[in-house]
Formats: sequence, C-alpha cells, structure tokens
Amino acid sequence: MNFAKFLTPFVRRVGSRSAGRVVCVALSTTGLAGVAYTYMNHTPTTFLSNHAFPLLAQCAAKVDPQGSVISDTKNHALFLTIHLKPGASTQACLKAVGQLQQHVDTICPPSMRDESDEIWFGVGFGPEFLDRLKSNAKPSGLAPYPYRRRSGPLGDLPSTGGDIFIHAKCHERGKLFELCQAVIHSFPAGSIDKFEDIYGWVYRGGRDLSGFIDGTENPADEDDRIKAAIDPKTKGSYVVAQRWIHKHDVIRATKVSRHLTITAYASIF
Repeated sequence: MNFAKFLTPFVRRVGSRSAGRVVCVALSTTGLAGVAYTYMNHTPTTFLSNHAFPLLAQCAAKVDPQGSVISDTKNHALFLTIHLKPGASTQACLKAVGQLQQHVDTICPPSMRDESDEIWFGVGFGPEFLDRLKSNAKPSGLAPYPYRRRSGPLGDLPSTGGDIFIHAKCHERGKLFELCQAVIHSFPAGSIDKFEDIYGWVYRGGRDLSGFIDGTENPADEDDRIKAAIDPKTKGSYVVAQRWIHKHDVIRATKVSRHLTITAYASIF
C-alpha cells in the first residue's frame, strides 16, 4: 500500500488475521525503519486548512510536517488502514478524520498529559481516495507512485491498497487501542468496508525481530530527517507501509555470517 502523507496545522503531532505469526512493520519516510514493530493478532497526504475540508488544501509555505513524520519513536505504535465502501461520502469521511485531535485530547487531556502518555499522530490518503476529491481541494505537485504486487521463491509482497492511513505513537499501547476505536466509530455508519489495525512496540532498543540492529543509516537529527522525508514540491511526504512475516525457525537455523549478507529484498527474492 502507498499513501500520500501531508501537513496540517489542525493535526497536532501527530488486523489482519495471522494466528501464530510474528510480523514486522516498516514505515518508510518517517525515520522509523530502524524500529521493529510486531504485529499483534487482531481483527480486522499534504493536509492544510480549508474551510470546507479542514484536512485538505494547498501546500504550506514552510516545512511543518505532522509529528509522526520526522519525530523519534515511542514505545508503541498504531498503523491503521481503512478501506472505504465505494459509495461512502468523501466529505463525511474527511470530517471524521478531522476529529482526530478531539479524540487525542479526550484520551490524553492537554492539562494532564506529558511525554510519558502523549499521542503523536499523522494521516495519509490513498491515491484512489485523493482521486475522488475535487481538483481544487487536492494539493498540487502530487506524483503517482503505483505499487505492483511482487512475488519471489520465499514470499510475496502484495499490494493491499487502502483509502485512509493513520499512524500514531505513544508510550502506552492501551491509549492507541482506544484511539483506534474512537476513530472507527466516528465514521458514518456503513462507510467502512474493512480496516486493519496493527500494533507494535520497540524491540530490544530498536532491533529487527531477527535480533539484528537495524536502521543505523537512518537520518539521526531533525534537519536530516526533513531532507529525507519532506518533498520540496508538496512540503509533504509519501509513505509505504509494509508488514513482514518472520520465519523464526529459518532465522535461527541461519548462521550469523550468512545473516550479514542478506538484505530484506534478498530474503524474499
């Protein structure tokens, strides 16, 4: 799946079923690739101000990304992908997304929260959802990034799609679950076809689930993250969310010297 992920002054900072499997999620362009996020078995973009669409408008004149794009990690994360029904009202669904800050303020009251329990979040829209918007409501400068299904001898990289993507971070997983429930129930009745909420945590100080240290080449400071993640044309960012299923029996049977020569791409193809 790929999403355009954008900027907004309104957005502060911003499962799938697979019993017995351990899954890692990598989120590109957000500075989080070095963090291992594990899938918990569960059921199943430049935003700026516009009076009609509070989450949509033209690009900002300065770099002011959603908090989830260039910020550091927190102990837990939510990756929520929402698939809308074909007849769902675009404007009504946008208004539902526009309530995100209200949900966060309810779960973590501004007068009481601190770094230990605050929620950072960001929102992205899928290309098909963006195509349903009026041309004057869409940010300019967006480039298409179609994703095609890829298959190899050891696995597949499917294209799962999605209309709305919400990425949130917090040191408390329970607050992220509460946020997910609030978001889903704020959409108009019958508008959601399905959704996938994947939860993750930082593993062994940021290691991959295989135990290897990952993400050492990721930009370390904010200026470098901005250069890597923010599109100078749109002042926004694009995100590709991936869910990796680890075969731990294979990992344990592979010598460390061999691990050091394997990339994520080579592990499938």
